[in-house]
Amino acid sequence: MSAGKRLMLCFYAVLLFLAVILGRLFYTTGKDFDGDAEATTLLDIEPVQEGNVLTWTETLPDAFEEGLSLLFESSQSDVEVLLDGKRIYTYGMEERSWGKSPGSYWHVVDIPERSAGKTLTIRHLIAYDSIRDDIPTIRYGSHGECVETKILDMLPVLVLNCIIIFCGMICIFLHIERTPKRKRAELGSLLCLGLFAILVAVWSLRQCGFLQLLIPNGGVLYFIDLQMLLLFPALIDLFIYTICEKRHKTGFAAFAGAYLLCVTVETVLQLLGVADMFELLFLTHGLILVNVLYLFWTIWQEGRDVSKPDIRSESVEESESGNDLDLARRFERETGGKQREVKGHLPQMKLPLCILVASGIMEMISYYISLLKEVSVFMALGTMIFIVMLMWQRVHEYYDIELEEEKLAYFKKLARTDMLTGALNRNAYEEELKTLAKSGDMNGRCAIVFDLNNMKGINDNYGHEKGDQALKTCYQCISKAFGEFGRCYRIGGDEFVFLGKKNEGIRKAAEQFGEAIKREAAQFDFPFSVAFGYADFDPKKDADLNAMIRRCDVLMYQDKRTKKAAMLAAPV
Repeated sequence: MSAGKRLMLCFYAVLLFLAVILGRLFYTTGKDFDGDAEATTLLDIEPVQEGNVLTWTETLPDAFEEGLSLLFESSQSDVEVLLDGKRIYTYGMEERSWGKSPGSYWHVVDIPERSAGKTLTIRHLIAYDSIRDDIPTIRYGSHGECVETKILDMLPVLVLNCIIIFCGMICIFLHIERTPKRKRAELGSLLCLGLFAILVAVWSLRQCGFLQLLIPNGGVLYFIDLQMLLLFPALIDLFIYTICEKRHKTGFAAFAGAYLLCVTVETVLQLLGVADMFELLFLTHGLILVNVLYLFWTIWQEGRDVSKPDIRSESVEESESGNDLDLARRFERETGGKQREVKGHLPQMKLPLCILVASGIMEMISYYISLLKEVSVFMALGTMIFIVMLMWQRVHEYYDIELEEEKLAYFKKLARTDMLTGALNRNAYEEELKTLAKSGDMNGRCAIVFDLNNMKGINDNYGHEKGDQALKTCYQCISKAFGEFGRCYRIGGDEFVFLGKKNEGIRKAAEQFGEAIKREAAQFDFPFSVAFGYADFDPKKDADLNAMIRRCDVLMYQDKRTKKAAMLAAPV
């Protein structure tokens, strides 16, 4: 399956995933999902705070006679809802062995029918003394209208994160497509970039509340929230590790290890009840800030290095003069041949990394301004810009690699190909002889030497254009007759050599070649014939392949004399 087809399958898989999610949303919300952002009504209640308990109390209006639902959010709080003193809903009130807080959650509470005039009480039991729960709005409507309102609130963030996830999947796809199978499990810049995008998207979807539709478990969501916050900076460090200079790799590997150690230690402390991960967030943020300072210092250090010369411009200049074979070898040496993995440099990533870091810092600032209760869209937006910019850079880098490979292929062809006839040239012929001699694979080899008769006479009497036509036609006939058995080389002005393995079909090919030459000669207005001599490698006669070629030469000159005598004897 081609790379394009696999990418399209990846795209269709994302669309299918989104369709399943939308289907679940419509199923959850029911028939009254109509896209109206004002479907729910605000329930205007002022809360009363006593210590760590926030309480709303209100007599329900007549609209609740039919039975409606309440929509509100909580942050780091246990929640209970009472109707005339009877508990009808709880969240996080159960005994927890994994920490103080149930995390952030949004609630849709179904109120029984004929509840108009009853007293509604909502209590938030705040988990931490260091924060006070946000004063959330409380809205009411049908169950579907409440879910609809929440979904419409999170829709911009949902769209943004769908783009991030898709970009991340493309990065992982490119890593798989561009990396040899034996190295796919190894660390690669595109793999780190793709995993980072997906983790940030998961964290952002948790923050906006969307993940709650898929995982309606507050404890699981709480761990996803805090662990993603520690894991995606580690992936950024691993990404930088793959592109920075060797002398700076240790630092970024150490930071990635520090994040992984933090998430392990904080999870253990959470499970043992020693300290909540939420209470240790300031340590995580401190590590991130130190990491940012080290990143900028590294960019500055690597930016001081003298940039490498433009290989492509040098190659273009050298292509105008100099030996083609030397040029091809030098170009291949400097570009690393067909190196498919893009090796970027950290200073080239400066702008995307600055945007990502700035968005992360703004996210932290907004988080502390909201008294540790809310996050914003800064991180998701910065990640999307970061991913798109890097993917754009990578597309250009891959395009440059393709151009370099095309140039390398051109230089190799130029060094090994006779530009007039298209046959392999003497450079390729001598390399082939050396390769065969080095390998010792000479037994069973054969050769045919071809020489155009009266080439000088054709050039002198009919012009060099006719001579070029004769050379091209000769090679075409050789290639058509003997191409499946070996290769043909033009080693001199009018001399060609075929090298191949002995095959019973070569004798029949020689007959076809002779007939083809006669057909072509009948169409020309100048005399056209080709002499050739054939020999197999014989260890008793040939010390090497050159000796076999010399025997071919002898046989070819005998054929030349025979054909010349026949031409002189032919009636005018």
